[in-house]
Amino acid sequence: MNASSYEQHYYEDPKFPIIFHRDTIVQKEVFVPHWHQSIEILYFLEGNAVVMADTEEIKVEAEDVVVVPPNALHKISCTSSRAVYYCLIVGWEFCEAMGLPMDYLCFKRRITDVLLCKKIADLALEFEQKQEYYKTRILSQTLDIMVLIARKHSAESAFLLSDRQCVQLEKIKKVFRFIEQHYAEDLTLLRLAEHVGFNKYYFCHIFKEFTGMTPVEYINYIRCRKAKEYLSAKGCNVSETAALCGFDNLSYFTKIYKKINGELPSHTQNKNIR
Repeated sequence: MNASSYEQHYYEDPKFPIIFHRDTIVQKEVFVPHWHQSIEILYFLEGNAVVMADTEEIKVEAEDVVVVPPNALHKISCTSSRAVYYCLIVGWEFCEAMGLPMDYLCFKRRITDVLLCKKIADLALEFEQKQEYYKTRILSQTLDIMVLIARKHSAESAFLLSDRQCVQLEKIKKVFRFIEQHYAEDLTLLRLAEHVGFNKYYFCHIFKEFTGMTPVEYINYIRCRKAKEYLSAKGCNVSETAALCGFDNLSYFTKIYKKINGELPSHTQNKNIR
């Protein structure tokens, strides 16, 4: 996934604001928390996982569907050897244009519904086959899925954050943006905490509550994703890359890079040289 925690969705065809893909995650894989304006529907095909949406943890297994509302900070962690799922992302504007007000609709987060699963599987088949007029068919199927969820799985009160939690969440997102812009610099916990007006200990507590990661773990993830770009796309060597990404200790950089990216930085560099 992109190192940036905010996902800006771009559609090749503005009249087709649908993103759909099948994903596989494995245990211990790092999945950085992120958010976007679109609603996201996850249909789990196999394995077990935990979906974290804001501060709510949703345990899921095969045949479960999870609805992640717009702008919720979320991530997926695999709790079995691997988990496989379909991911459907539906553009905000499409929902609004079709009479589905995203600002007001509340959905159950975890859904078990055989018909809903079948409709998502049919959607996957349409994406795979891409027959004539498939985009028109997919838009129709997506709307059918959204209406089914709205009719059968609305919640009078979804998991809502308190006013205080909303403020905390916005500050965590502000920290994400700050790290994205300053990852090459010395990012101490004190500097991050002061950026959002928290003391260091309270900041660490809130960050962990919303992300499931410590600030240091998150910074290392962003830096190592950036490092992979420098090594594979920009032709930098390992020492240059470490310095450009905020690591002042080469051994530590190598250790963390392998942990996050699954290979030594020299291997990434060598693949690019070939």
